Amino acid sequence: KGVAGFILLLLNVFFAFYSMLYGFTKGVAWQRQYLLACIAQMFVEIFINETLEVVWINFCAPTLVTSEMQVVIAALLKSIGSLYNSNSIESTHKGFLNAPDYL
Repeated sequence: KGVAGFILLLLNVFFAFYSMLYGFTKGVAWQRQYLLACIAQMFVEIFINETLEVVWINFCAPTLVTSEMQVVIAALLKSIGSLYNSNSIESTHKGFLNAPDYL
């Protein structure tokens, strides 16, 4: 992991240095446009993409599966209720579930 991290660090330093050299050859006007594009990209990433991600993960996705989850919860509650119904528990087990008996 350490070697991979070191390689990634070296690659990042190389690409930052290469970008600085490329900007140096393009001139000041290009550098200003590049800076504005970087700021715009950062703004879009933080305020639009991340906001949409939070809305999707915390609201839209749970809303889409709510009805299915209600069906599953009802089935589980029905199964639990039938397991602990006094008529279905044998007197010898007294509510104890012995898993090897069912294997």
